[in-house]
Amino acid sequence: MIMKSLKNIFTYTIAMTLASMSVASAQNLRTYTDKSVLSSGKTVKIRVQEEGLYSFTYDELREMGFSNPKNVHLRGYGGELLNEDFTESNLYVDDLADQPVVDLGDKIAFYLRGVVGLTKINASATNNIGISENYTSDYSYYFLHEENTEAKRIEFAEELAEDSIKETTYTAIKWQKFDDINVAKTGRNWYGNKFSNGDSKTFTFSFTNLIAGETGRIYSNVMSSSSMTGEFNIKTDLTEKSATFDKIVKYDLGYEKIMEAEVTQTASNSISVSYKYTTASTTGAGYIDYIIAAAKCNLRGNVGYQMIPVEPTTINKNITYAALNSNSNIQVWDVSEIGDIKRVPTRLSKDSLIFTVKTRESVGRYIMVNWGGGFQTPEVVGNVDNQNLHALKNIEYIVVTNPEFINQAKDIAEFHQKEDGMSVAVVTTDQVYNEFSSGTPDPTAIRAFMKMLWDKAAKSEYGVYPQYLLLMGDGTYDNRGILKMNDNNKILTYQSVKSLNETSSFSCDDYFGYVEDGSFGYNNLYTNKRINIGVGRFPISKAEQAENLVNKVKQYYALGPGEWKTKILALADDNDEQTSSSGYHSFSTHQEEAISTLEDTEPRMNVTRFYWDNFNCDMSGGSRRYPDVTAAITKKFTEGSLIFNYLGHSSYNAISAEHSYSISQVQSIYNKIYPVWFAGSCNLSQYDDFRSSFGEEIMLNPNGGAIASIGAVRTAYASPNLSLSKDFLRQAFNPDNEYRLGKIYRACKTARGQDSNKMVYILLGDPGLKLKVPELNLVIDSIVVLNTDGTAVKSDTLKALSKVKISCHVEDETGNIMKQFNGIVNATLKDKKVKAFTKGNKNGINPFTYYDRQSTLYSGSTIVTNGVFELQIIIPKDINYNVDYGRLSMYAYDEHNGWDAMGANENLLVGGSASDVEPDNVGPSITLTTNGDKYKDGYKVNPNPMIFVDLSDNSGINATGSSIGHNITLTIDDNTKNVISLNSYFKYNTASCTEGRVEYHIEEVLNEGWHTIKIKAWDLQSNSSESTLRIYVNENLAPEIETLTVYPNPAKDKFVSYIKTNRPDEVQTVECTLSELSGREILRQELKDKPVDGIWEIEWNLNGRVSPGLYILNVRVATEKSDFTEKTEKVLVVSQ
Repeated sequence: MIMKSLKNIFTYTIAMTLASMSVASAQNLRTYTDKSVLSSGKTVKIRVQEEGLYSFTYDELREMGFSNPKNVHLRGYGGELLNEDFTESNLYVDDLADQPVVDLGDKIAFYLRGVVGLTKINASATNNIGISENYTSDYSYYFLHEENTEAKRIEFAEELAEDSIKETTYTAIKWQKFDDINVAKTGRNWYGNKFSNGDSKTFTFSFTNLIAGETGRIYSNVMSSSSMTGEFNIKTDLTEKSATFDKIVKYDLGYEKIMEAEVTQTASNSISVSYKYTTASTTGAGYIDYIIAAAKCNLRGNVGYQMIPVEPTTINKNITYAALNSNSNIQVWDVSEIGDIKRVPTRLSKDSLIFTVKTRESVGRYIMVNWGGGFQTPEVVGNVDNQNLHALKNIEYIVVTNPEFINQAKDIAEFHQKEDGMSVAVVTTDQVYNEFSSGTPDPTAIRAFMKMLWDKAAKSEYGVYPQYLLLMGDGTYDNRGILKMNDNNKILTYQSVKSLNETSSFSCDDYFGYVEDGSFGYNNLYTNKRINIGVGRFPISKAEQAENLVNKVKQYYALGPGEWKTKILALADDNDEQTSSSGYHSFSTHQEEAISTLEDTEPRMNVTRFYWDNFNCDMSGGSRRYPDVTAAITKKFTEGSLIFNYLGHSSYNAISAEHSYSISQVQSIYNKIYPVWFAGSCNLSQYDDFRSSFGEEIMLNPNGGAIASIGAVRTAYASPNLSLSKDFLRQAFNPDNEYRLGKIYRACKTARGQDSNKMVYILLGDPGLKLKVPELNLVIDSIVVLNTDGTAVKSDTLKALSKVKISCHVEDETGNIMKQFNGIVNATLKDKKVKAFTKGNKNGINPFTYYDRQSTLYSGSTIVTNGVFELQIIIPKDINYNVDYGRLSMYAYDEHNGWDAMGANENLLVGGSASDVEPDNVGPSITLTTNGDKYKDGYKVNPNPMIFVDLSDNSGINATGSSIGHNITLTIDDNTKNVISLNSYFKYNTASCTEGRVEYHIEEVLNEGWHTIKIKAWDLQSNSSESTLRIYVNENLAPEIETLTVYPNPAKDKFVSYIKTNRPDEVQTVECTLSELSGREILRQELKDKPVDGIWEIEWNLNGRVSPGLYILNVRVATEKSDFTEKTEKVLVVSQ
């Protein structure tokens, strides 16, 4: 007998910090042990596929490692699906039920359930008995567990009064379930036995002691999936019926119907039924879900094992049976309830075994067993290490992981424990199934585990509620691996009952977060009042992916200050399939609603509109394309935003009908600032398909993409998508959610009430992640105008060419000035909202009209000292002179304390013209360089170099873009047809309103040879200047290492090398070696990345690896197409 050793991978840690608690009610439906059966003792897991009588000999038990076979208990309850409704009528069995065994002297025998259960349905043909299949497991699991007492013996049930009429027959139930295909690739229902046009098939069911001449019945579910009308015909000797099916349309991928028939029972102990399918479509097909056969049989005791199903009734009544050909070896067991198996009292009258059963509202299940017969032997899975999830409580952050990713699961849990002070636990799927679903894979086991943690907290005065559940493992709609595709089944997926419609069927991890008493499952999941736990998933199939995602979370937390934390990118597709202007622009209209919601919720955030119809549409070749959109989205990822909020069309592998941004793009983008990606669209996060989806790949990209993705797993509807988007934005900035992704997601889903559309959405990401939202506030105190004579006067209006001073402070959430705050503040002043128009990229479509602030009057920074600061701004001449409200947005950071703050004010009147202005007739001073200050006229550069433009003028620099021609522009090789505006790249120097800089990475790859760079700039009084620079492009030019420093030097146990090159905006390969003076290499590091803020910081750990002495640090750097350049530095290592 082969025994598989299951490695003990259970771990958990607890940090007792009281988490913020969700709204909860008393939880009284379930009680829990604090000590699982599996917490001690010898345990072996076994499995079967079908219910029946099984046994192990004493010798087999000893071979497994059990010392006393009489003390080997049977624990568990098999593999039928757990009840999904957490209601009073749901019988809950905690931990592992102790099941009865029969000791036969040299063996133990027992009853085991399979994976198909009997359930109540509305079908008189089968005595209202149907079947329920486990859609997540092919096997039913139990445990053999050695304890200090003898195994449980069967107890007698209550003796019932005999009826005067003795039933000598019963209705036997047989079935065939077919699972070859999931037509829609969604839902839990599978079909099989494919019928093409004209196919006929016959199915035969065998019975024991069939009564010939009686009428048997067939009850079946068939399905047609065809673009043309289909028809199924069912035929027996007594019945011939047809069922017609509509052709499939749009979101419906098949239609099913119940077909019934009567059949004469034959002396051959079998009945048969035939099916035929026809359709005019060459690709259409028919399928059978299941066939149930019900036949009247004689009840005989000379059968080793037989199941006697009893029809469910609303009124309990007694039924007395008499089984002929019986003897004293025969017993009857009531196995209806998994936690309460009883022996039914019997009496032997001659050769008839008399027994009485009671009907109930559910299907009664009784087995008649001849204990003198033979038994099957279960399959031994392997030893189970001791575990005790039932001891867990007061856990805020839970990771349920596939065992393959246990190390990474521990890593991220420990990270949240350390960084966020959370109490954490890491458990494997096997451990959860072992204690909460008898070892059988079942998604409800994970939910039951989370409910236990929730209930324990509810029953404790200071209980810590579970807030976040991270599932570490990909999953598919094929939970059982029927299709034998790639191994992506790492953690089970919850699939809806509905399986043929793309809009009503879904897969949703929210299921695991509905844990309150009274929560529903099945078709009523969406009716639950609230999600209690924020659930996220890492859709990983390899340990490398797990490592990458954990590292991305750590990198996100380590991100330093940046204005990206105040930015939202609002993306709106065009709706090209619509013919009216309103329909064509519907996504832009929706996005305007979402923006309005955001502005009402968190007015300090800065929104950038990104509307497809604002870009040129390329319709060459007969199809629509937006090539500029593709490039612009990549650029936006590089620039960084807190959230990308997309509304529009999508498929599993791209956004927009034109596939403007696809999987290939998100796999290759390179960015270090990871946004949260929200997509109100269809199918974008279809993680449970075997094909990888856009929503998965955008977060799986180890070098960029998003930190998390919220998107639809199935087809979704535009209006509810908008509602979910608005609720997401509301909850993202609701302080009650603490900026935690899981709480935000949970709250926005809960806010949608009983909107079924929400069920198709999933969070791919870490639910415990805290968004990098600045929590301190920046407030304006006063505004004064600085006159030319040195005086200052208060003003409520910012006029053209006036010089103003704006005094501000940093405050905490209670309104107190943060006097300990010392750092830098970046500020941007925008002009008034103006009417803007998109292009109307379709014949007969009008442009979309919206209002936006399109002119930047100032972008600069100043110093914050003791929580206060002043901004000096010269208002440009090129403004809209009508007086209305502008907007000042600010972001400040204190690197020493790790604080940041944001603020915005839209009560600043802008307009009119100042009269006290010093005349100026001279244009700005321009200093133009490339790739560093020393790269001036005539120098060699790479094909897409950095351009640095230093500008100064006493009147200030014009970068508003509000006046035709008055822009900072770049012209390459005098190509006046492609003049590049640099306005948005200009920023004033710190504490200055007269000097500033443009830093621009030329995106166009320049050919090798000589090129001319020309810059033109204007001051705020409409005076211009130009500057020209000649460069020589060398395609293989290596970068220059400008500085290489080591700190500390001398070093003891570690040091950091700082490397700065003249190509900070490019991906670089860095090779570093630490060698002895003889040249023998001691340590090596290789990296490929973009340096953070243009500087590499590489840590070297010397502990126990490097002896005291003098060493050479050699650094080699190259870009993707260049040769290497190198530099060395001496490092002295001293004794610790």
